[in-house]
Amino acid sequence: MVNSKRNKHQIHLRNVARKRDGVWVATCLELGLVVTSPTSETIKDDMARAVQLYLEGLAECIQQGHGHRLVPVKGYWFKRIFFDVRMLHKKMVSAHRVRSKDIDMWRGSQFVPR
Repeated sequence: MVNSKRNKHQIHLRNVARKRDGVWVATCLELGLVVTSPTSETIKDDMARAVQLYLEGLAECIQQGHGHRLVPVKGYWFKRIFFDVRMLHKKMVSAHRVRSKDIDMWRGSQFVPR
């Protein structure tokens, strides 16, 4: 990826992670990506790496002339509204990030080449 800001667009992605059966499962709502991790400390890095690989692969497909369609998670609009309302509530309470024992929500940013 190019590091110059003028050659990039920034996209904001909604991510939700939940603890299920002792394993953290994170979902990127816009891209439909799912990653797992044994700890909550590493789930964000794992998701960031998965998004980076996905976007690099997408850029390569586009450069080769292949069509590609982004498919968000099932029930995207409901989950997006839930996410945004919960984040707004937490922001009003003064926290930037929602976090409890078994759920973690964050907005991630990725730069993509033009």
